[in-house]
Amino acid sequence: MKKPTKSPAERSTTHKDAGKKGVSGKGSPTAPTHPAANTGSVGKLGLNPNSAKWIERVGPNTGPHRPGKSPAPSAIAGVSDAGQTKLPAVSDLNVSILTGDDGDVYHRFEALGRAVVISSKMVVENRLQIMGALRRIGILAVSPAIKNEISQRIESAEHDVKTIVATRVGFEKTDIPRYFVYGDGTVISPDPELRVISLVEDRGRFRSSGELSNYEEGIAKVIREQPVPVTLFFYALIQVLKPFVSATRYKAENMVLELVGDTSTFKSALTCTLAGTVWGEGHSPEGYARSWNMSDQAIEDLFVAFNDHLLILDEATLAHANEKSRADKILNAVHRLSSGQGRARPGDAIEGHSVTMLSNSNQPMRSILSVTTTEEVRRALEVRLISFQLANKEASFFHGPPAGYSSVRDAMHKLFATTKENYGLLARKFILNVLTCAQQDSGSLIRTIEKSIAKFLQGINLEDEVSHRRVQPFALAYAASVVAFNTGTLRKKHWGKVKRSIKQAWAEYGAANSGVAGDPRIIAYMNDTSKWFVDAREGAKPQISDLNFRKVAGIFYLGKDKSLRLAVPNAAISNMKMSAAALKQLKKEGVLRAGKSLQTKLALRHVNDKNKTDVFYVFKVLEIPAPTRLFRDPGSSKLKQP
Repeated sequence: MKKPTKSPAERSTTHKDAGKKGVSGKGSPTAPTHPAANTGSVGKLGLNPNSAKWIERVGPNTGPHRPGKSPAPSAIAGVSDAGQTKLPAVSDLNVSILTGDDGDVYHRFEALGRAVVISSKMVVENRLQIMGALRRIGILAVSPAIKNEISQRIESAEHDVKTIVATRVGFEKTDIPRYFVYGDGTVISPDPELRVISLVEDRGRFRSSGELSNYEEGIAKVIREQPVPVTLFFYALIQVLKPFVSATRYKAENMVLELVGDTSTFKSALTCTLAGTVWGEGHSPEGYARSWNMSDQAIEDLFVAFNDHLLILDEATLAHANEKSRADKILNAVHRLSSGQGRARPGDAIEGHSVTMLSNSNQPMRSILSVTTTEEVRRALEVRLISFQLANKEASFFHGPPAGYSSVRDAMHKLFATTKENYGLLARKFILNVLTCAQQDSGSLIRTIEKSIAKFLQGINLEDEVSHRRVQPFALAYAASVVAFNTGTLRKKHWGKVKRSIKQAWAEYGAANSGVAGDPRIIAYMNDTSKWFVDAREGAKPQISDLNFRKVAGIFYLGKDKSLRLAVPNAAISNMKMSAAALKQLKKEGVLRAGKSLQTKLALRHVNDKNKTDVFYVFKVLEIPAPTRLFRDPGSSKLKQP
């Protein structure tokens, strides 16, 4: 296995043939090695880390990038130049003034190929600390004469208008961006004349390794024409298109897709490994995906750290041990994600974010939120929260074993082997190729995106505003596939009928879920096709023997007010996986219909033509979902599970 490598700055040498040129044999864009390579903050000097004071290594702006080992640390802290041992003299120091993407002004101090960039505000207010910071590039301000000369160079510094200081990840904030700052601080741009110094710290979550061609072939063989996996794979790329969608007649909001299923359904593998390796390393403690098990503020910080990236949060049920606290955390995260704004901190400006999110769990977020939110709030959240929820334990996110494999498990072993060696390459190349197209002919790129979305929407019945918004990620996933094929980022021959696959996923999970109202735990229970229910809404009471009654998951009947009720037998309530506190909350909301206790005695069946009274938990439901398995009169004969 090749060791993971952190890609340096990526730049193509030409604007022509995006995807054919500007890409190395390793699957990383061929690019001049950018002179900015950050190391760490000057925290011990008392400088504010948010001021982005980082060491940058300065080198020639020529030559293709080849993945390799990270350089060994040098004798000078923070400098990644092990071969240089000579300390520079103050006469070697050059100082220039730069403008940042945040509108602030910065000073750049460079000497013998090493440099540090510091906020000009800090330079003005803390000159003594600046003298100390220069030791990180080998300048030792130990005498009044040296300090005086440094001050003179600061005062005579000129503005370098050709260099931009990038302080945040993502696209340049213009209508037609020229560069993208990857999560590890790498600057991706097709313009060889553009100089960008990245001050973004590499937090180790954006590694890359291997060959893009091997990655594509291995992945495509496993997920080709599999609706859910194909949708997730191209959904992982839609964030790259969002800046250009704003120029079309369509929207591109911050959305959340979640995979919901029991263990051994590969839900984590499809999110953390399949989608995660588009941007970084697969499912591992130090992989691209993060866990829900962190503080509220830490999650909000991720929205900024993953701006213009895909964000994957693993296992929503681990967000907190307490049901209410878990619901509050997820509600806050989804709200902040949807709004595109974080919570303001004292003294800090509110930073906006554009993020595409994936999550997974064995319990849908809507169900988790039921503990503390009303049905109205949950319905509002469903506009941007789409659940790919399996109907039962036997169901799969695959429509049968992929071609050439005896089982889904065998196919996933191939996927794991592929992503173990090859990861973190696709998004980098896609970003470079999209930026190249944007610089060559932005109008053509925008028209391609708009036409692709329109083509996907043909034949889809969008009855209301909710459907129009929920279909966004599916249409954008298809648009991402079209742009990826057109730019040569991916090869269409490997992927089959992508539009048909994504439309199937929309029909099964996007469109169907948007019309189902009610508590999600009850909906999931009714949707489970391994269970069977009795329809007692009309006519005489059904004949159900005691033997068959033990297999009944619930009985649908009409209350005195003609409202639809679901009566779940006392022996079956544990299958709904609701705590006593959750049931009490449903009673408070009027969903669980009961008197002083949570249970109700009802005569809903006949045994030998006589009424039989049983103990039930009675829920008010709005409708019976289409997948629900209904029987009218089970009778006394032995029944098999459907």
